[in-house]
Amino acid sequence: MVIQKIGNIRTSMSIMPNASELIFIAIATLAGGLIGRILFIIGRFLPSRMEWSWKQEIIEHTGNGDISPAPVLGSFACGKCKAGIPSIPWIVFSAKCKGGHAEISGWLMMLATGAVTGWAAYSIGKTGNLWMLAGTLAFAWALILLAMIDMETMLLPDDITLPLLWAGLLFNLNHGFASLPSAVIGAAAGYMALWVVFWVFKILRGVEGLGYGDFKLLAAIGAWLGWQVLPGVVILSAFVGLAFGVYFMLAKGHKRDQPMPFGPYLAVAGLVAMFCPKQLIAITGMGVL
Repeated sequence: MVIQKIGNIRTSMSIMPNASELIFIAIATLAGGLIGRILFIIGRFLPSRMEWSWKQEIIEHTGNGDISPAPVLGSFACGKCKAGIPSIPWIVFSAKCKGGHAEISGWLMMLATGAVTGWAAYSIGKTGNLWMLAGTLAFAWALILLAMIDMETMLLPDDITLPLLWAGLLFNLNHGFASLPSAVIGAAAGYMALWVVFWVFKILRGVEGLGYGDFKLLAAIGAWLGWQVLPGVVILSAFVGLAFGVYFMLAKGHKRDQPMPFGPYLAVAGLVAMFCPKQLIAITGMGVL
């Protein structure tokens, strides 16, 4: 189970890494930052590709409008003024758009992936378990990418959520984070839990409180970490989402009925469930069977 897997790996290491371990962690952190830049480019490309695909389907169905060229990976626009941003400098260095704006989301991606990669190197790297390290990084990077996309576009692409779900089940064939039965139940329970909340909210309030991408993301978390962590993930993400919702209403003037993404909070809770399962249980006050 995930608590035993990660917990045992961490306790098997010395609390203070030696010099060679520090070098390894530093290199991993820098490499993770570079991965963050690449994920940032992908995160800007996928939504634009989805939007282009939807427009082409409408044009083909109605016969109105002209078919535009498909978006190219690495070619995207500034989120503030829609001016073009050069692709190559964004891979390694910061860059400004043609309108003079410098976006911080690329740097946030670097910091997030760098920190997660460094922590994974510290927690798992010394054991030499490359399978566990690879799975941890793949899952964490995917969560960070999904959080960025949902935060900026209110979308959780099937191109990421569905392969992530299946990858979690395959990873647990060899009892990675959880047993295969626990992972299968986690995938089904994760989807159904939010599906039920969606329909209850829609029947009572007449509006859609969640998106289908949220169902698939929680299902993917369950597939990777097992059904036992799902209560804590849902509770933590709900509390974090509520806190940010109150902040946006008080500080940003958002209205109560203004939509906000839930995927980033699920992603954060999923990372906490993977790296700090015991702390998550303490926060939520729920035991794991």
